[in-house]
Amino acid sequence: MLQLLTKISPARITVVSFIGLISIGTLLLMLPFCGSQRSLTLLEAFFTATSAVCVTGLAVVDTGQDFSTFGQVVLLLLIQLGGLGMMVLSSGAVVLLGGKLGLKEKSILKATIPGLQLSGVGALLKGTVLFTLVIEAIGAVLLFLLWAPQLGWLKAAWYGTFHSISAFCNAGFSLWSNSLMDYSAHAGVNIVVMALIIFGGFGFLLCSDVWRARSRGRRPTLHSRLALRVSLFLIVFGAIFFFLFEYNNPLTLGPMTAWEQFWSSLFQSVTTRTAGFNSIDLAGCRAETLEMMMFLMLIGGCPGSTAGGLKTTTLAVLILAVYNNLKGRTKVVVMERVIPNERVVQALAILGIMFTASWLGAITLSSLEPSAFQENLFETVSAVGTVGLSTGLTAGLSTGAKLLLCLYMFMGRVGPLTLAVSLLTRSEDKRIGYVSEDITIG
Repeated sequence: MLQLLTKISPARITVVSFIGLISIGTLLLMLPFCGSQRSLTLLEAFFTATSAVCVTGLAVVDTGQDFSTFGQVVLLLLIQLGGLGMMVLSSGAVVLLGGKLGLKEKSILKATIPGLQLSGVGALLKGTVLFTLVIEAIGAVLLFLLWAPQLGWLKAAWYGTFHSISAFCNAGFSLWSNSLMDYSAHAGVNIVVMALIIFGGFGFLLCSDVWRARSRGRRPTLHSRLALRVSLFLIVFGAIFFFLFEYNNPLTLGPMTAWEQFWSSLFQSVTTRTAGFNSIDLAGCRAETLEMMMFLMLIGGCPGSTAGGLKTTTLAVLILAVYNNLKGRTKVVVMERVIPNERVVQALAILGIMFTASWLGAITLSSLEPSAFQENLFETVSAVGTVGLSTGLTAGLSTGAKLLLCLYMFMGRVGPLTLAVSLLTRSEDKRIGYVSEDITIG
């Protein structure tokens, strides 16, 4: 399949592949036997397919009640394919079957998986697929053991599998109407789901680099060290501030015991960064809590993972650029290494696109819906960050608002910079040079 697309730029192939998968998913979800009581409308099927392929989790129908078992299977396949990326899965299958990838195919994969090097692509593809399947299988077994006494073996097996894949892919779809609110104090379920979300948000490249480094007695790469430190900081930061903002809120953490407050705060911090599950009712959260959650949603997970958002390393580069500028340095220096200026420019471009898109989306959504601006902004950030958290607006939105969120989910999944490049790429004549001229800043 890749060989047929070698004349198209890698960025555009990424966009086209996701459009194709969404289209197929929409047609499948409209089949009569996908619904439990009725067939989905075109808009419902399109929105659900977009949300699944873009591993967002925003829903206009109840996943557990409105889908048949077959429909849930279709939805889960869309989540899995979207989580890994269609290019990764199809190319991974070729490699696993003994096929070889050409230079163009490897370039496509490099554009799909940030940080991937052209050497050793086959091994990395095998590792990515196997890493995903193994982690998801372990998660499914653990959730099955936790839920079997309550649900019975057969139902627990399906629920464990569905939620394991949904959590690892950072999709946030749940077969329970209230997501995981019934398990807000269940340590086992919280730990397993959070571990799946974290591993999915790290991705194979980061995990394999850390594993190899530890086994060989050396330090992980600068990329891995920054991603891990920012991820740990955001988890702790989010949990602490969620607790401080909500511990006495009668609509959320207020009625809970200290044990329930601990798990709910930690879980919501982890899941807010693109996973989309919730163990408390977000509609009852205070304004400052929702604003803090929007910050976490915009950042997202690590490059090369199933998560969306700006990415942890983008945040690290921006913070380091500011710090080094305040120190009077012309280069971004960290841990005895210099980060290339082009990465700083890319980080600023992604930041600018994400923030501009979020605000424009919220303004547009406010013109279409009577909801408060903060609620519309939360919905927009959740879509562009491929998070899937909602204060309860999604199902009741107008047709235009739902289509707008579909566009934002798609843009958030393929990547703001990838989408922009795919639409605006022009060949640059590197023989042309320009005269430098300074301007005043600030």
